[in-house]
Amino acid sequence: MKNYPPSAAATNTTSSITDTTTITKDICIPYRVTHTRQMLLSVEQQCKSLSESVSVLQLEKEHHTTVQADVLEKLQGLTESFENLSLLSETKLQKVVTHAEKKIEQLQNVEIDLNDNLEKKEIENSQLRENLNEQDRKIAGLKEDLDSSLKIGKECEENFVQTKIKLDEVQESLCGTRKSFTDEIQKNEELSEELKELHSKLTESRSEFNEAVEKIQMLKKSNDELEGCKSELQTKVEALANCKQELEQVYQLVLYSFLGCRFA
Repeated sequence: MKNYPPSAAATNTTSSITDTTTITKDICIPYRVTHTRQMLLSVEQQCKSLSESVSVLQLEKEHHTTVQADVLEKLQGLTESFENLSLLSETKLQKVVTHAEKKIEQLQNVEIDLNDNLEKKEIENSQLRENLNEQDRKIAGLKEDLDSSLKIGKECEENFVQTKIKLDEVQESLCGTRKSFTDEIQKNEELSEELKELHSKLTESRSEFNEAVEKIQMLKKSNDELEGCKSELQTKVEALANCKQELEQVYQLVLYSFLGCRFA
């Protein structure tokens, strides 16, 4: 059988198909690189936002530490003033009770603020965990893209090598971001534990305040009872004075009667 050379039309068709395949592969790879860069920028923005959140949390922690120190100092002052309550008058006792009630109200407000901050920290921790899961999914997607890219032919081998290097860099960056997110979660959890301890201490302080108020009320009641006893004693003294005056009058009458009878 005689072999015939391929026609010019067939040769041109084969060349056109090969060029189209090469162009499609070259377009797909830059798109993936661009998409990867966009993901990296998004992760960097998330890191910046998380850093700002951590700064705000640190400021809140310092503020609550200052508030706690002020409350403890005022509690110490109230404890010292309670030792001299027996020498105070009823008006001063009422002022102390009013002041103590205001302090209890302030402690309750601080407790409400701490509860709100704890809820916010829990919400932020949940968001951080969701971000970590999203990053894991992105890394898995990048690995799948890399595996599918490695199956392309030898003609795009150099492009695949460059893409693999870039993907490795992105993966390392994402791993670093994940570690940063993990550290932030740990810090937030430690801060939450500290806030819980502060909440427990404030609860104990409020219990001590309630006991102090009860003691003040007992002292006030004792003072009222002493005032009542004092009034009764004054009444008895007045009665004794009247009785003494009557006895003196009777004595004078008897004396005059005796002297009158004697001289008569």
